[in-house]
Amino acid sequence: VVGTITANSMVSRGVGALAKDLRATKSSDYTILSSLDYGVQFDNFGSTQAVSFTLPLATAGTKYGFCSASSQVGITVLSTSAQIALGTAVSTGMTVSSTYNYSYAELEAISTSIWVAKTFTGNWMVT
Repeated sequence: VVGTITANSMVSRGVGALAKDLRATKSSDYTILSSLDYGVQFDNFGSTQAVSFTLPLATAGTKYGFCSASSQVGITVLSTSAQIALGTAVSTGMTVSSTYNYSYAELEAISTSIWVAKTFTGNWMVT
């Protein structure tokens, strides 16, 4: 695949070694669009302010990735309908956040009531 792929492009995910995750950089708060943003890896590269991402309604199998990539401004991931679990910590306020460079979390909905971190690195606050 050659060229620029944006988060809101409908493209084939590719096959085998050519398959790549779609990436989207956001410098302001963003509400994730469930059908157009499926599987996108979001970051805040170059942002001078904290960026909040609001998850869509949890539907089993839906997943998104998040990377805090701008030093000290951080990211927050919010859910309006489901808890978020990272390791043994489960959010009661449906929010996870990080202000540490290159902290990463990939969240997948396993039901309509919970998002689970399939993988995460760095430091995250679960509230």
